[in-house]
Amino acid sequence: MKLALCLEYPIRQHGGTEVLVRELIHGLAARHEITLVSADYSESLTRSGLTNLVSRHIAWHPGEFSRAAGRNLADQIASIRPDLVHFHLGE
Repeated sequence: MKLALCLEYPIRQHGGTEVLVRELIHGLAARHEITLVSADYSESLTRSGLTNLVSRHIAWHPGEFSRAAGRNLADQIASIRPDLVHFHLGE
């Protein structure tokens, strides 16, 4: 199954949302293809230690959000044809 796990923060922050997404990745990666959508840059994603568990990363920075950015995010997610997209939003 292809899963897209999405959050608006960098994955290494220590809030409940980030902890939950990290645990989901650890628990699901062996059986599912995971795309992480987060506010990470390549350096912060590498530091997270999750790069070997996710199939791909889509950078999403909600502070820079616009209609065009929303459409771009939707198109990027749709292009991988996920079976499930789950957004974890903290606010």
